[in-house]
Amino acid sequence: MKTITIYMQAGGVGKTSITCMLAYELGKIGKTLIIDADQQSNTTLQFVNEYGSVAYVFENPDLIKKFCKKEDLEEESIFEEIKCIQNYCNQNSLNINDFFTTSEILQSYSEKEEKDIDTLKEFHKMFQKFAAKNCKDFVSVLKGDEELEDVIINVRKETEEYKGLYVLPSKNTDTKLQNFYESVDFRDEPEIINNIINKAEELDFEYVLFDLPPTFGYAQRVILSNCTDIIPIINPDEKSADGLMRFGEHLDKVKDAYKAKFKMNNYLIINRSKKDNKVHQYYSEDLKNNSQYRVFEFPESNSITSAASQKKVVQEWQKSSKLCDSIKELADELIKGE
Repeated sequence: MKTITIYMQAGGVGKTSITCMLAYELGKIGKTLIIDADQQSNTTLQFVNEYGSVAYVFENPDLIKKFCKKEDLEEESIFEEIKCIQNYCNQNSLNINDFFTTSEILQSYSEKEEKDIDTLKEFHKMFQKFAAKNCKDFVSVLKGDEELEDVIINVRKETEEYKGLYVLPSKNTDTKLQNFYESVDFRDEPEIINNIINKAEELDFEYVLFDLPPTFGYAQRVILSNCTDIIPIINPDEKSADGLMRFGEHLDKVKDAYKAKFKMNNYLIINRSKKDNKVHQYYSEDLKNNSQYRVFEFPESNSITSAASQKKVVQEWQKSSKLCDSIKELADELIKGE
């Protein structure tokens, strides 16, 4: 089993977008898992609508039924209330979470549907509390509160032609993940990460990808030390090129300190490259010709944002995009190296 991370100790280079695209591509070959190890939860939000929020619970009948059972409420009336709120939001192009937190919207709805505002607010509080406790995430598995198989979400189903893509989500609605990274518990038991990887292998995953925050703290070093393949990603500019040199130095230290076995496979992603930008082309050509890296150049494309707005990756949204060719080339190289 391969454990992969696309990483750089700088934000805004596109690591999450490319990680999601690569994971989707590898899912064509073998069962794939993305572990969202970043408190910002961008990977989770790429595939799952507002995970951990009231809106997410409203979209999941099993969770609503669980809520009704817990609160001893009649299912039919709760489902009816939720459907009424969803219809109102759809008709007025509103977000569920904004619906409950904007006084003017709540007032308008209560008048139209003859609902009591205080009752609606209490309804929201109950669901918020329920969502916080019942939408489990990466930190729940790290702490040993939940089993991996009970928390992962199947975001692309298995078919005859596709092997399946899953996400171990994180939530940006609290700081529990970051707090755990900084805790004594994690420092005392860094093998937790290896245990999760082993469990993923038991569950027949062939590829596990970590999406990490753009820092180089203790948690990131532990996770990197457990990866088989680490692929740096930069934008084609002077600042990123300098960061690439520091990145290599950091990895050497990780390999020595943790006796890590990851491959220095010398792959490099240059992201958001513009053919008509002389600065971009200068740094791209320099790295291709004068470095040890096997360079994969990813052109700048608006299709990433368009696809993400529909909870899709570019391969699903615009198959003709040059990005699709670039990501397939990278996936093929990783598979060859097994």
